[in-house]
Amino acid sequence: MAQNKNNHKNGGDCCSFCGAKRSDVEIMFQGSDGANICNKCIENGYKIIVDNDIASEHGRRSPAAPLKMEELLKPAQIKEFLDQWVIGQDAANHKVAIRFDAPEVLPDVAIDPDRMRQVILNLCLNGLEAMPDGGELFLSLHPEPDALRLEIRDTGVGIAPDALPHIFDPYFTTKGQGTGLGLATVHKIMEAHGGSISVTSEPGQGAVFRLLLPLGGEGGKGSRA
Repeated sequence: MAQNKNNHKNGGDCCSFCGAKRSDVEIMFQGSDGANICNKCIENGYKIIVDNDIASEHGRRSPAAPLKMEELLKPAQIKEFLDQWVIGQDAANHKVAIRFDAPEVLPDVAIDPDRMRQVILNLCLNGLEAMPDGGELFLSLHPEPDALRLEIRDTGVGIAPDALPHIFDPYFTTKGQGTGLGLATVHKIMEAHGGSISVTSEPGQGAVFRLLLPLGGEGGKGSRA
């Protein structure tokens, strides 16, 4: 259906995914990489585009390859990730309210910003898809003795008990579309950071993804706002 966005033209007047002209669509967004995204692609194929990007990444780059641990995770970064990938607009289309909570001071946690953006993007889009009739998506940061915990919780349909043990398996999917690599790649990215991810869910009660990132950064352990 859709192809990797890197294979499309980046033009000021055309959608980078489908080629539609700005004058022919209701809304045209621009991502942080300069790619244009029209509202039709967001509504009809954005998640598949994301999955294709993840599939390409999965095949091109070993999960054990060195990450670019260039930044320390900060609350403002989470908000920036959401804004850059127009999650807010997608949430509005799904009638989903996004809540974000974090303490003013956090311990130092070094991340690869591009890979962490990929993690947050995929988990947020999964949450939105689980709430076709609207709901709430909660993101929160919680310092722990040896890690920083990021929780992403939705109020959606939940995950079936028989699917939970396989949710991070490559190519496993409960959807009719997509590659089944999204959550598998999220799992690999967290492992590459020295962290972990887990999920709890009950049908009809939503799902909670808990990500643990080990403390420490290039400047040593400490805290920052």
